[in-house]
Amino acid sequence: MEKIGILIVNLGSPRSPTIPAVRDFLREFLSDPFVIDIPAIPRWMLVNLVIAPFRPSKIVARYKTIWTRLGSPLTVHTVNFKQKLEDRLKLISNYEFTVDVGMRYGAPSIAQALAAMTEKNIKKVLIFQLYPHEAFSTSASSIAHIKEISKKLGLDPLFVPAFYNNAGFIDNLVDLVQENIRGKAVDHYIMSYHGIPIRHLIKQSGNPLCGTQGCCDQFKIQNCYKAQCEETSRLLAKRLGLKPEEYTVSFQSRFDNKWLQPFTDHVVRDLPQKGIKNIAIISPSFVTDCLETIEELKVQERDRFLSHGGHMYTYIPCLNDRSSWVNTAFGMISRQLNP
Repeated sequence: MEKIGILIVNLGSPRSPTIPAVRDFLREFLSDPFVIDIPAIPRWMLVNLVIAPFRPSKIVARYKTIWTRLGSPLTVHTVNFKQKLEDRLKLISNYEFTVDVGMRYGAPSIAQALAAMTEKNIKKVLIFQLYPHEAFSTSASSIAHIKEISKKLGLDPLFVPAFYNNAGFIDNLVDLVQENIRGKAVDHYIMSYHGIPIRHLIKQSGNPLCGTQGCCDQFKIQNCYKAQCEETSRLLAKRLGLKPEEYTVSFQSRFDNKWLQPFTDHVVRDLPQKGIKNIAIISPSFVTDCLETIEELKVQERDRFLSHGGHMYTYIPCLNDRSSWVNTAFGMISRQLNP
């Protein structure tokens, strides 16, 4: 029986909602050249002399508001997803599976998970990244990191493709929306994606027009993060029967004004002034609830909307470890093993 390793990859989270833990996480995350893509010495100075000493004290309070008795929501949901997927994979009798979680930053680490697989004499590892869309700072960083470690360990990594337009993924998003808006009169939907610098977009796609108005009207550049987000939104809107004027695609968690627009906080602020008082918001770029979804979208943006004249704000959670999503992931992995 062939041994196969399945590595579930997510971004990661601090080990605890404390200043030292948040500082360690930020230092590892922001030292990645795929995240802050400037020369090594200026990056080191920015991270270690500016961000790491001062930023954690501002962020730790936010983490405390989302922390559960079991730990970080992102870690808890990812581990639960892994356990349910592991049970589902037992139905495939011609392989012996070892399923583990590896976080790009923090623990449990990708390096630890892959090393453990080599100890079990596993040579073939299938990587399932919990990033629906391809971005320079998430999937590209993780792939490069995994390939580097795998080469040292003598592993053969195989990557499940990004699933931004996977029919099962869209079906799950539709179900999530319908479950959360049942009995509610929603005037408008916001589909909020994690923002990235426009320079990352250009670097990823090779298209100098990336991020400009109308660039994604036609889905032509397959490896463009923004185009993939637009495609997910089109497919979701079509399944929900939404007209173009009934939903807005926006980008959250920005660092400065040179990131993808429109900004989610601006959209949320401005909608009540346009007579749109009842909205629902979903973030299809996240499949696991985390700081950016729970604290930013569920709390901050709700407060912003209501304070600017909105009446009803419905936050739609992530897929997390719901059984239908696990079944969809199982299908993608099965197809990769038996193309």
